[in-house]
Amino acid sequence: MSAKPAYFKLGLFIILFVALVVASILFIGMDEFFRTKLRMETYLNESVHGLDVGSVVKYRGVGVGVVESISFTATRYEASKPLKDRFRYVRLVVALNPKSLPAEIAGRFAVALHEEVESRGLRVRLNLLGLTGKTYVEMDYSDPLAERLPIDWVPEYPYVPSERSFISEVFTSVEEVMRNLARVDLPSMATNLNSLLTMVRETVGELRFSQLSTNADGLVTELRQSNATLQGLLKLPEWAAAATNSAALFARLRMVTDSEAIPLLLDQLQRTLIRIDQTLSLQEGNLDRTMDNLRVMSGNLRELSENAKRYPAHVLFGEPPKRVLESK
Repeated sequence: MSAKPAYFKLGLFIILFVALVVASILFIGMDEFFRTKLRMETYLNESVHGLDVGSVVKYRGVGVGVVESISFTATRYEASKPLKDRFRYVRLVVALNPKSLPAEIAGRFAVALHEEVESRGLRVRLNLLGLTGKTYVEMDYSDPLAERLPIDWVPEYPYVPSERSFISEVFTSVEEVMRNLARVDLPSMATNLNSLLTMVRETVGELRFSQLSTNADGLVTELRQSNATLQGLLKLPEWAAAATNSAALFARLRMVTDSEAIPLLLDQLQRTLIRIDQTLSLQEGNLDRTMDNLRVMSGNLRELSENAKRYPAHVLFGEPPKRVLESK
């Protein structure tokens, strides 16, 4: 009898725990259900490999929402068109959290989003999420006048144009390089290279190595003869005497320069120059008078010379005698 109340309490506890868990799940789900969401859409003309529903959406690096759906524009807007006339765009519907967006965008979402697209160049692109291969949607600014994907329908939600992702540009560049490599004619290049090597080998073989060797031997012989002649000249007695005389001359010059008479001579010369300078300073007035007298003498000599040219007799005999007046 005592075991039944224990089982009853255990079962009641389990039921209450399960009910609490279910209530929590419902509460969280209802909160997510009733939460206000802002939706926008964009179209991509490239592969969205690595992007899934629920992938992160970032505005300038800040998480602001998630990818809500991934589909094709052809199934949503172009079902009535022929298959050949449909665009091959991927349609993304993004759910944004108003609390994560700037207030000026969240307050008037559609109008503000249109202004951001037209005036500031808001664009959507794919980006890599680390090295895992996963991608996310990035919202950032670009050139407002950049080319957009052409569309001919009215979007269901506010529309933000897209631009090619960096991943797509890299893959496109790699594909272009591979296509260019595939167009290269490697066999022809190898043939041309072999022909060039053969031509070089034949040209090198045609060089006159024997003549070059003969010229080199002649040059070495001439150098040896010049060296022997120079050694013979250096062994002459005249060179030895010249070397001895040069050594004696340098020794005498060294003795003269090292002698104490040189400083005494220079000292006497300096004192003599000082005396001459002082004498010239004292006799400066006399020199001026002497120069004046020389100028006067030069003028008198010039005058005497002119008179001698005109009246030679006057210079030699003096003035002529006075004339005597005749009486009448």
